[in-house]
Amino acid sequence: MSNVDVQKTSTGFVVKKLPEPPTTEERVTQLEQDNVSTMLAVTEVYEQNMNSDAQREQEGIETMLALTEMYETILTQQAKIDELEAKLNGGAA
Repeated sequence: MSNVDVQKTSTGFVVKKLPEPPTTEERVTQLEQDNVSTMLAVTEVYEQNMNSDAQREQEGIETMLALTEMYETILTQQAKIDELEAKLNGGAA
């Protein structure tokens, strides 16, 4: 009897029937379910990674736009500085 568990107690023995092992069909079904769960988990991780990449790309674009604006401001300020220096030196800008 391989489907029983015999344990010795202080008053004698206790025999318990063990659950039947899963059939081949049940094991195949469980493996298929596990595979689907694994694929869904991998897909979720991939999507999260893609979302993170898109967010980093958007942040990079926003940073480049801000840098461009700052560069334009610097050029405008430099032109104004040149104009004021020319006036101070008595020349025309």
